[in-house]
Amino acid sequence: MTVSKASTVFVVDDDEALRNTLVELFAFEGYRTYGFGTAEQLLESLLLTDFPDGEVCCVVTDVKMPGVGGIGLLQQLVNRRNVVIVMMSGAATVTDVIDAFQSGATEFLLKPFEMPKLLSTVRKMLAGFMPGDPSTSARAVIHHSGQALSEQERELIWREFNGTPS
Repeated sequence: MTVSKASTVFVVDDDEALRNTLVELFAFEGYRTYGFGTAEQLLESLLLTDFPDGEVCCVVTDVKMPGVGGIGLLQQLVNRRNVVIVMMSGAATVTDVIDAFQSGATEFLLKPFEMPKLLSTVRKMLAGFMPGDPSTSARAVIHHSGQALSEQERELIWREFNGTPS
């Protein structure tokens, strides 16, 4: 599947400055882009229901937000067809990362991240990452966030994700 200029990116973050920056960034790259301050605003919108068959959209969401929060949003979106989900957080714990992937996140990025890294991640996902594929997700967190995690944390993630006792 290739990324079309019509691909849609939804940005959900309670940090208005970051949300607006990401909306502008994705719009500049040619994506249809919508920003929401809460998970509830996205869920209440009708935007997620009007996708043609085969079109993939990406939700980029913060983990820690008032209300439903990123994990709650993820749990409500994971069974939707053609939705890939990037979780991001500046204060994530190992448990947050594990919960995100076990709930179906496609990717997890730690803030602060470089904008080109986020763009590259979204491009790759819209071009064919499979939502909810645990092997892809587990490799992605180690690859993309591994520099921010200690060796012990990486090992813990692998064990927890694969159901191996610590």
